[in-house]
Amino acid sequence: MQQLSDGQFWGGSSFSQGSQIFNTVSFVGTASGTWTAMIPTASLTDGASYYATARAADRAGNLQLSYTTFTYRVDLTSPTSMATYPSGTQNTVTTLSGTAQDTTPGQLDTVLLRIHDQTNSRYWNGSAWQGAQVWIASGTASSPTGQPRRGRTRRLRTCSWA
Repeated sequence: MQQLSDGQFWGGSSFSQGSQIFNTVSFVGTASGTWTAMIPTASLTDGASYYATARAADRAGNLQLSYTTFTYRVDLTSPTSMATYPSGTQNTVTTLSGTAQDTTPGQLDTVLLRIHDQTNSRYWNGSAWQGAQVWIASGTASSPTGQPRRGRTRRLRTCSWA
């Protein structure tokens, strides 16, 4: 595998080789099967592109003549989200809103909400209050029939997934 930013190849413990090396990887199968190569996350660079080349060899020592390749980009930065509405004391809440973002090359997938009734230690699951903690995906909660009543404190938390 080659790190495209500096042209260095994976040598088994780091991207420090100036020429292509084919590392032995884990293979499951006999005449056909699947292979897996592990690269420690700490060895990858956020936002960097990598070029992987795979080639097979059989037990007789014959090498694959036409290699297969693919390019991928690493995203190690977690997205962020923030609840922005409502704030302060509200008698009823029919809309929750906020912001979410992910830095390049990331792309947001889902924003999850956890709505906690701190007065009664209950969580909103999208249609009813329950005792167990639950995260609901944005856009999945219908207008809750169990609207906040006066004198109850609610906490809204968000998290984002890329």
